[in-house]
Amino acid sequence: MKTKFKFKNELASGAGDVFLGLVLFFIVLPIGSCIFLASCGAILSSTTSNTNTSAVETTSTSNTAEYVESKEARDFRVAEGMRKYQEEQKIIEQRRAQSAETERLQKKEKLERLFESTKRRALDGSADAIFSLGKMLLNGEGTETNKISGLKWIKIAADVEYGPAIEFLKER
Repeated sequence: MKTKFKFKNELASGAGDVFLGLVLFFIVLPIGSCIFLASCGAILSSTTSNTNTSAVETTSTSNTAEYVESKEARDFRVAEGMRKYQEEQKIIEQRRAQSAETERLQKKEKLERLFESTKRRALDGSADAIFSLGKMLLNGEGTETNKISGLKWIKIAADVEYGPAIEFLKER
C-alpha cells in the first residue's frame, strides 16, 4: 500500500513541474515580451514626435495615395476574378453541351445497333422481332421513319398470329 501512495506522490510532483513549466512558457514569457515591446514603442514614439508636422502631412498624403492604389488594385482583382469566373462558366457550359451531344450520339448508335440486330432476328422469322422492327420503323428508332414499311412489318407479324401486332392493328 505504501508503494502505491509513494508512486502517486512522485507522479503528482512530476505533473506539477510540467504545469509550472507550461505556465512560465505561455504566460510569463509573453507578458515580459509585451512589456519590452511596449517600452520600445514608447521610445520610438517619443523620438518621432519631435519631427516637424510637414512629415506627418506627407505620411498622411502618402497613405491616401496608397489607399487609392489599393482600391484600384482591388477593383482590378475583382474585374479579373469576374472574367475568370465567366470563362470557367463558359467552359463548364461547353463541357455540358459536349456531354449532352456525346450522350445523344451514344444513344443513337445504340438504337442503330438494336435496329440492325432486330432486323436480323426478324429475317430469321421471329414474330416478336418482326413486330418490334415494324414499330421501330414507324417511330424512327435507330433508322429513318418509314411508316409504310413499318406497317408492312407489323401486318406480317399479325399474319403469323402474333397477339400484340393484331392488337396494334385493331387500335389503328
